Amino acid sequence: MNVAEGTGAGVRWWRLGAVVGLVVLGVPVVTVVMVITHEVGHTVVARLLGDTRARFLLYGHGCIGCNLYDSARLTPWGNVAVSLGGVLFTALLTVAAVLVLAWRGRPAWLPRWLLAEVIVICYGGDLVWQFVQAVQQLPVPAREPLGWGLGYTDLSAATSFGSQATGWSHETVAAIGVTAAALYTVALAVAIGWARRRGARAGGPELRPATGAATVVPGERPPG
Repeated sequence: MNVAEGTGAGVRWWRLGAVVGLVVLGVPVVTVVMVITHEVGHTVVARLLGDTRARFLLYGHGCIGCNLYDSARLTPWGNVAVSLGGVLFTALLTVAAVLVLAWRGRPAWLPRWLLAEVIVICYGGDLVWQFVQAVQQLPVPAREPLGWGLGYTDLSAATSFGSQATGWSHETVAAIGVTAAALYTVALAVAIGWARRRGARAGGPELRPATGAATVVPGERPPG
């Protein structure tokens, strides 16, 4: 290995280390953004449906990320919407990251690794974690009290309120929710593949001519 090759390998390892370090440092930042987006989603939907006192806390009432609203003021369908509002808002953040990943004019301060981190944390840290919490089968009342804390899961609440709204069994409503989540997962995987292909065609390393070679401008004939 000559000096040039050794220097190039060193630069590549340095860049890889820098990216890994940034990814690790970005995890808590992206996680906080995801949690805030999730709780804002609950609050915005509750306020749009008429509960003007709805608010959220990042920490308090015995939980991390608490949405405080009065479910008694809303219909069962309204409570379904509020329960799913957090997941909906993080899904919108995920879709935004996918669209930026596909953006051919994406600026350098939005690297692919950062967008991938947003997608993974929003999907795994919210939707998947909601199902992990739901399978614990924690009791969720038909109408939870204002300021409900530990033991409250969005999907369990949505299932309970959905059963109220439709008259269907909890099992039927839960099956519909699992099916919808599976379809979203497939659609997200397809969208990510499309975004990567589209973004890769736009990017790529800049090709520079070797020293002494003629540069060919599109639309002109090369000299000689």
